[in-house]
Amino acid sequence: MFVTAAGSPRSRLLRAIERGNLELVRLSAVECERIELEDALRILLLIRDQDPDRYEHAAVRWSGRLLASRPAIGFGRAGEILANAEDLASPDGAVAASRLALVMRACGEPRLAEVLERS
Repeated sequence: MFVTAAGSPRSRLLRAIERGNLELVRLSAVECERIELEDALRILLLIRDQDPDRYEHAAVRWSGRLLASRPAIGFGRAGEILANAEDLASPDGAVAASRLALVMRACGEPRLAEVLERS
């Protein structure tokens, strides 16, 4: 991988996320070999806020990645994850974020919980 003065693809992605620039996020994400679940969650929250028509697809995809990486989560928690991910885009999104953060902590994902708590 070639690193320019602008930094690595991941550092450009993180800067775009930090700035809340969804268009730059999309451009930077293409260059990344892999996007961590934590970064993907931050992107999901940007999509929720800036491109709601694409939120459902993005939320299902993020949830699927999480569940595929943690098969021990099981059906009960998987249902909670999907329901709360759906509700993140509702008027009660802050409540859903809190509930999803609790589920993430229970599943051993404290970094994901922290992202949700800051959202």
